[in-house]
Amino acid sequence: SQSNDSSVKFKHTVVETIISNHDRAKSRYCYNDSIREFASCLFILGGRNVSEFIRLNISGLLPTLPIIQSSLDSITNRINEGDFRYDLMCDYLSLQKTNFIFASEDCTGVIPLVIYNVQSNTFIGFAPHLEDGLPKINTFPTKSFSKFENWFGTLNKSHLLNFHMIQPINLDLKSCAPFILSAYGTDNHFTTLDILMR
Repeated sequence: SQSNDSSVKFKHTVVETIISNHDRAKSRYCYNDSIREFASCLFILGGRNVSEFIRLNISGLLPTLPIIQSSLDSITNRINEGDFRYDLMCDYLSLQKTNFIFASEDCTGVIPLVIYNVQSNTFIGFAPHLEDGLPKINTFPTKSFSKFENWFGTLNKSHLLNFHMIQPINLDLKSCAPFILSAYGTDNHFTTLDILMR
């Protein structure tokens, strides 16, 4: 009964959103929280193409992809390059009610790309320097274009993405989602000592 009420209420919200946005310019479309949450879920579960297909075919229902992405960015825990998120991992493990984990490290190829991260005020995409086997966090902050230009010409760009994953293991064998402990770009240049220190 309660699920039927929420289903009817959501359908009413969908129709109300489409009608209210019908007479507005596209730049003035408004969406309430339930529509934004629906759009975020649709984007996560269906992907970019599904979200864009529905947005284009049902005018006024869903916000644009940049709005969905900024909404997701504001509510999720951002991963900073090279930051090992031990505190969040402990919180996640206590939520899963386990102290047993399987840890893994993997590397995958990426297209080398340098971008500016507004939150950390740094450039991401250059291979970070290793210190005791771990990447230095926020290695490339600058306000100087000439310094950035120098980095672009002299530093190696990351062509690999290194992940450290944690898989909780429950004693009652319940399935748990893996946790990303850390992610950072690399150019695959390291020493044996770096591996041992890590």
